[in-house]
Amino acid sequence: MTRRLGPPRLVVSAIAVALGLSATTAAHGQDATTAMQANAATVIVRVEGAAGPVAQAVVKAGTAESVTDDAGLARLVVSPGTVTIDVTRAAFEPGRTSVTAAAGATTSVTVTLDALPVLDEHVLVTAARYPRRIRGLPLRVEVVE
Repeated sequence: MTRRLGPPRLVVSAIAVALGLSATTAAHGQDATTAMQANAATVIVRVEGAAGPVAQAVVKAGTAESVTDDAGLARLVVSPGTVTIDVTRAAFEPGRTSVTAAAGATTSVTVTLDALPVLDEHVLVTAARYPRRIRGLPLRVEVVE
């Protein structure tokens, strides 16, 4: 059984009112997505490491998520106000910063990631193969007095 919520304009108007926008603007044909984006803020995040821009870093701010390009840049569309940005990438310590984003404006921020230390250990694995099972080999017994 499918229930219909009502005409699409009513739903769009309800969304617009919840976002603090004019219900008449949404009802008179303005695209709801455009109306919602007018109340959003854009944050451009630049992720750098010691060797330069960090590509393929995951950038999150609340429910918004993006991945940096080869230039180390990611774009997030967030709600206005103070935004906490978390950045993660393999082989780097996670980074976190906060920025204040204004509605309808673009804010830029740079996050510097520190590389994780690389362990330079060498492990040598050797093995011997006996034609008999170990169970069949005699055990060496020593008497200690």
